[in-house]
Amino acid sequence: MPEQNNPAVARILVIDDTSSIHETFRKILAPGPPPGKELQEMQAALFDEPPATPPRSQFEVDSAFSGKDGLQLVCQSLTEERPYALVFVDMCMPPGWNGLQTVRRIWEKCPEMNMVICTAYAEHSWESIAEQLGDIENLLILRKPFEREEVLQLAHMLSSKWRRRALREPHGGAARPSKAVPTTDKFRILMLEDESITRAILTKKLTEHFPDVTLLVAKTVAEAKALSAQGFVDFFLLDIFLPDGTGVDFMLDVMSRQTDVQVVLMTAHSLGEYRMIADQLGVLRFLEKPVNVPQLVGLIQPLLEAKAPDKRGAKPSFAATLNQLTTLDIIQLKCLGQASTQLSFTRTDGTQGRVWFDRGEVVHAEAPGKSGEAAFAEIVGWQGGRADEAQEGERPKQTITLPWQVLLLNTARDLDEIHVSPGKTRIAPAAPSVKS
Repeated sequence: MPEQNNPAVARILVIDDTSSIHETFRKILAPGPPPGKELQEMQAALFDEPPATPPRSQFEVDSAFSGKDGLQLVCQSLTEERPYALVFVDMCMPPGWNGLQTVRRIWEKCPEMNMVICTAYAEHSWESIAEQLGDIENLLILRKPFEREEVLQLAHMLSSKWRRRALREPHGGAARPSKAVPTTDKFRILMLEDESITRAILTKKLTEHFPDVTLLVAKTVAEAKALSAQGFVDFFLLDIFLPDGTGVDFMLDVMSRQTDVQVVLMTAHSLGEYRMIADQLGVLRFLEKPVNVPQLVGLIQPLLEAKAPDKRGAKPSFAATLNQLTTLDIIQLKCLGQASTQLSFTRTDGTQGRVWFDRGEVVHAEAPGKSGEAAFAEIVGWQGGRADEAQEGERPKQTITLPWQVLLLNTARDLDEIHVSPGKTRIAPAAPSVKS
């Protein structure tokens, strides 16, 4: 049985797609029970030595066979306040996340996690790994095939490091999200943009237009998370693709701490004719790059006025809060994030449908008695429900070939004709499981 309440027993997570690797780690770190008492006495009599008393295992080993499963176990351990001391992760785990992607995702949730990348490939040099991950203070590399002594040394060294940090910081140094609530302080804007010229221009323009606003600027998802954790943010201006993740992932993460979120997403994708109707599809707002500053100012100004002491409580004209996400909002996020995934939609009466994405394009949809574009339109028209990231299965035959902008444009027009779009289809995303 796992020694759940024993602080001397460090929890270790192994992420690898090969069963034999998990067995090897278990034999090294958490070997089976010692021989029975009778066998020990027989051995002692035979060799004229007192019975040996093997030390109890210092490690509890858990297994995950993909990066996503590993991230889920890490998040669960933080929720249960039983964090892992370290994680061994394989570099190559097709067809899901590779080792670097897994490390990056875990560090987004727990920046202090000790990570050991196991790799047999010489092309993954320390320099190339450092270039991709940035801060590598808590990263080590274990070359395959590895020796038993190497694994034990790493496990003892890193678990001791974890224990020392746990004495200084509650929860093993893992960030503990707290609910952010609106304040009467200055209006706060958080801008997440990694491109230096765009960041400089927007910083200058926003400061000029709103001199009394607190402007928080981040270049990476990690920086944005640290800034947002400091208190309530009134308005988020987010780029979609960042060096260490996406603005979409960050936005969904914010939902765990702050539900009343006003957000605008910046995209380098040309929206074309879709631009004319994109803002009517849901509560999210999109701005094409280069950002139209007067348009951005026009979105922020009503929010700023609504927070003024003499108008507090008034409802602004722009209220893109995440708890109001519509079906089309969620689909737009997946498309703009160039996701390859499946979303399962459940209507309030229990009816289910599913939408498949491939590199940001909608390729198939299924609803009761329908498939393809007809099923897609059916799902989008559902009044209320829930969206969840579906388990990956066999990919169906492609039934939708229209570019996603055209598909959503046609669907929105059809909904408008049957008077559904004015009511807006409210779908509750299963944050943080809905990810790109």
